[in-house]
Amino acid sequence: MTLPGHTPPLFSLPDASLPFLRTGIREYSYGQLYCFASHLSEALHTRGWQSGSGRPLLLYTRPDAATLFMMAAAFLLKLPVLPLPQKTNEKELQHILSKVAPLLYFCSGDEVTGRIEGCSCLIPDLSSWISDSVPPDHRFSLAGADQTAGLFLTSGSTGFSKLVPLKRSQIFFAAHASSVHVKAEPASHWLLTLPLNHVGGASIIYRSLLYHSAIWLQEGFDSDAVRILLSEQPEISVASMVPTMLHQIMKDPVFQPHSGFRALLLGGGPITEKLVLQALSRKIPVVTSYGMTETAAQIASNPLTLSETPYTGGDAGPIFPPNEAEIRDDAGLPLPHGSSGKIWLRGPQLFGGYHAYDEAQPFDLQGWFDTGDFGRITEKGHLIIQSRRTDLIITGGENASAAVTEEALERFEGVARAAVIGVPDETWGQKMVAFIEPEKEMEPDQASILAQLKGELLPHQIPKEIILTDRLPVTPALKIKKAELRERYAQTHS
Repeated sequence: MTLPGHTPPLFSLPDASLPFLRTGIREYSYGQLYCFASHLSEALHTRGWQSGSGRPLLLYTRPDAATLFMMAAAFLLKLPVLPLPQKTNEKELQHILSKVAPLLYFCSGDEVTGRIEGCSCLIPDLSSWISDSVPPDHRFSLAGADQTAGLFLTSGSTGFSKLVPLKRSQIFFAAHASSVHVKAEPASHWLLTLPLNHVGGASIIYRSLLYHSAIWLQEGFDSDAVRILLSEQPEISVASMVPTMLHQIMKDPVFQPHSGFRALLLGGGPITEKLVLQALSRKIPVVTSYGMTETAAQIASNPLTLSETPYTGGDAGPIFPPNEAEIRDDAGLPLPHGSSGKIWLRGPQLFGGYHAYDEAQPFDLQGWFDTGDFGRITEKGHLIIQSRRTDLIITGGENASAAVTEEALERFEGVARAAVIGVPDETWGQKMVAFIEPEKEMEPDQASILAQLKGELLPHQIPKEIILTDRLPVTPALKIKKAELRERYAQTHS
């Protein structure tokens, strides 16, 4: 939330001649984006849209040029967006529609046309909405800091997603602060592999507009294709990935990015020390980060190639000023410096509260936001992430971080990836269960792993059961589907 005394930074529009987007088959300019936005404005006005009305454009997102053009044009027109996964299930969709009434909905494919009763579908013809010249009457601007840029989904405790309204001011502050460590320069490209319905993917669109840089769109994550792009395309200077993606591209033992590649922004999941050290040994310029939907993507980052101290697991770097971080106990009281506890945040990157939310908003009276995550702050002001709110397992009355156990497991020979979950248990409340995906043609010794863990971890951090699986289930963003693992365990242990 924007606090008194914090004025959003100012940005200008990119020159129409600069490159905006490159796909595998074509390159588009900012002039073509402005043409698209002009056509979109006309189409919206014929349907009764007025700027500032607040009703969002619902987008069924796909990793394609049409979706990306639509999201960028909506930002230029100050039209809020509500980006959803292409395959949103009907129950989730109806929950969302009970909270918000979209103006229109957009999809670049035909399979979802007509799914929203009483709401017409907008399917623009990309080729007819762009041209090589800028329309003479285009009057776009990057003003309107107090207006909502979009409503983004984040996981909720009830099983349904929560809606996070992000204002344009949050995006401006986030782009300005993060540019110190991660920024694609004008005409250089930011590789986009993240889903566009996630704030991490959407933020690449917004930051490219603000930085006057371009986007290189990889239509779906393919580790072989990404390796080729990062090693052979000098136009690509920055990329964003979740840890699983980095793990996948490093399966090629000789992979290294080209010499002009400047930063790989890593976030969206637990970042293990093993993964980071392997990447640095390959000359991959990793920038670890911490953030969430509620902070308009990362609010802290750590450029490891510039760091004077060795990396330790969970080091996300300092919080971006003028934002603030504080560590508190379970009662919400501040803890002494260096203590571990809950992470609270305050500042202009923070959202103002969940949309149409039936529970108490997670803020105190001074505007501090309870992230639910656990960590500590070092003497140098670096935020160390010890556990995310979704990783906490309460077993035998003790709080155990799934991420800590996963990192320990992944240090063992033969372990490609590990996922730790908590399952209901009469004795422990929750029992810690570890799923392990072995390295190719290797089978880790489970008894040996458990024996060695006893010398590394506390008793409540050691899994009660280890299950080997050929492949861990992942989302399109390559995050592990822990809910699916819980269902799998419940089905086999009922």
